[in-house]
Amino acid sequence: MAPVGVRLILAAPPVDSAGTTAERRRLAQFGLRPGAEFVVVMRTSGGGRVVAVAGSRIALDRASAHGLSVLIPHDDRGASASTAGDPVTVAG
Repeated sequence: MAPVGVRLILAAPPVDSAGTTAERRRLAQFGLRPGAEFVVVMRTSGGGRVVAVAGSRIALDRASAHGLSVLIPHDDRGASASTAGDPVTVAG
């Protein structure tokens, strides 16, 4: 699970059954596409997340947030994004 307030890089959009092509396209329209940097700014009571990306805040339900695979950049975790280990999910 990705911590609140830490800068993240989207490694991959949702790929399971919850990650439909329409959902991936919609997230990309909001700026959440592979390589995009964003920050989880808040957890919601239902397990979702509010993220800040490209100057906007986007609310994600739990399933959408859980389907995102992210990397924590080196200055936030002490290792470069490419060597930081396995990607984590936004919600877990």
